[in-house]
Amino acid sequence: LLWLSMALGLGITNKMARLWPGMPATFAIHEYVSLLGLAFALFHALVLLGDHYINFSLLQLFIPFSTTNYRPFWVGIGQIGFYIWLIVALSFYIRPMIGQKFWRLLHYLSFGMYFIGIFHAIFSGTDSSLNWAQNYYWFSAGSLIFLFFVRLVSVLIDALFPAKKPKPVPRPTQA
Repeated sequence: LLWLSMALGLGITNKMARLWPGMPATFAIHEYVSLLGLAFALFHALVLLGDHYINFSLLQLFIPFSTTNYRPFWVGIGQIGFYIWLIVALSFYIRPMIGQKFWRLLHYLSFGMYFIGIFHAIFSGTDSSLNWAQNYYWFSAGSLIFLFFVRLVSVLIDALFPAKKPKPVPRPTQA
């Protein structure tokens, strides 16, 4: 869900979403998927309370780097990623108060958050060595890097070759 939210966000900034399904729909789906992913991340953490092998406490789930029984650094990195995601997701609702520029700056945190999530999954996930997980990591990271470079190229093209506005056609004067 984080990957999908990031891909949709990049589709919005790349203007690819104008082709399909349209900007308003893409923005709404992007916002919804981000919140849904955040809910799933919270569910992921809470399910760990039932893991009797590691025995996480509720506080260990919510306080970064407080776990001692299982890969504390990488679990803590994942917790930091969750809090960054929470900030970015909540920024949808405070954008009028914080302004477009600061909102966009907050959204740049998404790139770091995504890679934090991938590193958390690779280094603390119990299924990271399986083929399906490796394929997902490569596909998701690679596709987002591709979309990011499409965005960079479009910004460079716009900067180097600004679109010229057509000259207005003069109106005929009435005598």
